Amino acid sequence: MRFLKTLCVLLLCVSAVYAESGLFSLNGKWKYIKTTSEDESIPSFRKAKKMYIPSNWFLKGSKRYPGEKGLDYSGTIWFKKDFKVPKDFKGKKVILCFDMVDYFTDVFVNNVKVGSHAGCFQPFYFDITDNIKFGEKNELAVRVDSPAEKQNLESDEDPGWPRKQSIIKGVFGYHDARPGGTSEDGQKYGTGGIVGDVYLKGVDNLYMENVRIEPYLKDNYTKAELVIKFKVNSYGPGSTDRQLFYKITPYNFQGNCEVKKEFKEPFSAGINEFSITETIENPELWWSWDHGKQNLYKFELFERTGENSGKPVYCSTFGIREIKIGKDWVWTLNGKKIFIKGSNYISTQWLSQMDRKKYAKDIDMMIDANLNAIRVHAHVEKKDFYRLCDEKGVIVWQDFVLQWGYTDKADFIKEAVRQEQDMIELLFNHPSIFVWCCHNESPWAMHWMQKDDADQNKLLDEALEKKAKEIDKTRYTHMASGLGDGHPYEGWYGGAISNYKSLPGEPFITEYGAQAIPVKSTVLKMFSGKTLFPQEDADWAVWKFHDFQKDVTFNTAKINMGNSIDEFIRNSQDYQAILVKYATEVYRRAMWSRMTGMFHFMFIDCWPSITWSVVDYYRKPKKGYYALQTAFQPVMPSAEYSLDLPPAKAMLWVINDTYRAYPGSVLYAKLIDKEKKVKEKWSIDVDIPANQAVYTGKEIFGLEAITTDDAVLELELKDKDGNLLGTNYLDKSCYSAKDYEAVENARKDAPVIKSLYVKKEIVLDGGLDDWQKNESARINPEHSLENGEFTGDTDIQVEMYSAWDKTNLYFAFDITDNEVINERIVSDIWQEDCIEIFINPDNQGLIWGNEKDYQIGVAPGSKQYAWFQKTDALDYVKVAVKESKTGYTAEVKIPWDFLKTKPGPDKVIGFSPAIHDLDNQDGTSCKLNWYFKSPGIILGKLILTK
Repeated sequence: MRFLKTLCVLLLCVSAVYAESGLFSLNGKWKYIKTTSEDESIPSFRKAKKMYIPSNWFLKGSKRYPGEKGLDYSGTIWFKKDFKVPKDFKGKKVILCFDMVDYFTDVFVNNVKVGSHAGCFQPFYFDITDNIKFGEKNELAVRVDSPAEKQNLESDEDPGWPRKQSIIKGVFGYHDARPGGTSEDGQKYGTGGIVGDVYLKGVDNLYMENVRIEPYLKDNYTKAELVIKFKVNSYGPGSTDRQLFYKITPYNFQGNCEVKKEFKEPFSAGINEFSITETIENPELWWSWDHGKQNLYKFELFERTGENSGKPVYCSTFGIREIKIGKDWVWTLNGKKIFIKGSNYISTQWLSQMDRKKYAKDIDMMIDANLNAIRVHAHVEKKDFYRLCDEKGVIVWQDFVLQWGYTDKADFIKEAVRQEQDMIELLFNHPSIFVWCCHNESPWAMHWMQKDDADQNKLLDEALEKKAKEIDKTRYTHMASGLGDGHPYEGWYGGAISNYKSLPGEPFITEYGAQAIPVKSTVLKMFSGKTLFPQEDADWAVWKFHDFQKDVTFNTAKINMGNSIDEFIRNSQDYQAILVKYATEVYRRAMWSRMTGMFHFMFIDCWPSITWSVVDYYRKPKKGYYALQTAFQPVMPSAEYSLDLPPAKAMLWVINDTYRAYPGSVLYAKLIDKEKKVKEKWSIDVDIPANQAVYTGKEIFGLEAITTDDAVLELELKDKDGNLLGTNYLDKSCYSAKDYEAVENARKDAPVIKSLYVKKEIVLDGGLDDWQKNESARINPEHSLENGEFTGDTDIQVEMYSAWDKTNLYFAFDITDNEVINERIVSDIWQEDCIEIFINPDNQGLIWGNEKDYQIGVAPGSKQYAWFQKTDALDYVKVAVKESKTGYTAEVKIPWDFLKTKPGPDKVIGFSPAIHDLDNQDGTSCKLNWYFKSPGIILGKLILTK
């Protein structure tokens, strides 16, 4: 079909913008009345109240948070607005448009139903030409039903909230940052209402439904082939020709490219679809703010009305760029690798609060924090947000509106696929969007969510992935966040902050972080009286409603509450800042070796609450904001240090994720005491390559003064001309989350076993005759019982030995066990009788999952596995196990090369065996662990002797 013969630019992405002419706003005060959800007849509005629309009804027409005075209601509300149609709409088609309604909508004009809609984010419209009266008052009645889901907190009934939801609202239906969080109150302060603008549009002949541009770049980005698809609703009778013309001009930059071209097309009444293919030479490019300019063009389509005039049909901005994400999670933008530095974002629970000005402030804060990307977490924001990301150069990871578990009923899957298509077509043409993610933390993909059905929502997610890939071949589609991308919460839901040293999670991280209490002025708006500094259960219940996680705060993070709310706020914010800064720098230092990018969780509190955000609801930064800002600098010095011990040394790195190299740069380090005097200083010459993290080869020592004398290590990175590239610091606050006394006490109490040197390699046969002269150690069940129940000497006893030579480290275990059971495959041997050998070669404290530490499993049947290295270890670890009537014996040979360390007399190695004893298939009766103490993790000591 003939259509648009040439274009001078690649229309990669288009942000649809309705021309302002021909619009008549219906925003303003509407009448409203609550009714039962079953009532489908228009009620009497005689006693109705008034609410400014657009608004989520909880806000009652205001943009301010109303607290307990809000309209906390789930169910049906009827809205009514009287209007007169503008005189200049006469003779045109009159289209009634809604930008966003939550959730089920029925629309009546002059008592006649004109249509329905379901969803919480999509714009929709109805042709009401035949239902209106010109020159007279017309009545618009809108029935909005935003129900609470049937609650099944203790069961897996299908459907039911929270585990098997049936309404597609994402974080607005169930989320731990909602009012009430994941408790039984988690559906309070709902989001129902007419959330977006309502307006009439007068249409002469054509109504543009959708424009979609699919780009395919070729010849080293000097040429682009694109497919442009138009969907147009024609209101003309029968088949007729329309004389159209379009213009393409620079939107936000100076350029010579300007196209104006006419064409004719036959249009049939109803929906018309057109597709063209074009080749574009030397297109301009759209970049994220940290890598280039956000070049945008304007595309305008007109219907000819005169020789030099036309009526606007469609107007858009668009950009030119190509994005790819490989199976290794390496992202490229216009052919260049880009390291993602982002956070997760939910602007608010009630989207009617947001406008262009507020979005601009949020995005400016993101850029000021050095974020180049943002993840829209399990919802869809308003259109101004995406336009501003296009204009300001912030990359968007866009989630579909699914959060945690849903029903697997066929009609739900069908509806979810329909709504996902709505989202992709709505946002398709924004250059800032790089990723479509179908589901956040789907039950089948997250082991901690699996209940009665291990495959819950797998069919749903497969259908969503298939549809997304079918619609959009230009972007990456991710089936479920948490599947292939990491969500590590070390230091919050388990483990310690120091565990980030092992790079937990996958090569690409989409969530990590910790909660922090907002600044005091915000806390005073949230709590008062006794609840301000809670002590009793009733006070804590109020904090829980505001999403505070008490158990995690005090028992995992071990945050000290202090003696006042001021101390509590400071301690909470300090902890979050330490975690955010430490984890972010660890991940960035591993760029391109083991890491490709990350999204911190999360950026802004979406209501007055206590969440993982670094900016509170009132847009006041927490200390964690500045920690993120420091750790995300485009070019920065970084000190690699240990959180497990008081500061003694640091290894200095330089991180550069720009496309520019800085040869001849200098890294300056100064240790400054509390009197502002320089105690010591260093200067390191470094050639900084483009888009890499490099170790300078420099270790600096004598940093104990940071915690003992309140000294500060200041880092400054300057280029060859003396221009400042980046700064960083280490001070007492970077270490304050660690209990050094507990670490030292754990080290002091660690038991010792000696490993004797042998000249001849030990033969592994399962026998212990050649071990009898060696020193042994016994695992005392009374002191080493980690879990389960010890029932006596015939239940489990353990004697262990160790030896070494220049090539191998050897262990032997003599285990008394009245019943030996192990039928599992190698990676699951820990679930039955087995021996786990934990080894920390440098004795600095084992980090869970760290590939430089070892968790080696040995089991009857001579099975072995190394979990931290994710290998069966057959090429490395050798095992011989012999069973007897009273138990079993095991010999183990581990090469020093596998442990990546060298042996020698007096060498101290962190070591602890853990013995699993299963007495029946119902579960492990007990587990003994010789010495495995937190914080650290501190192990017992294995000393090589000669």
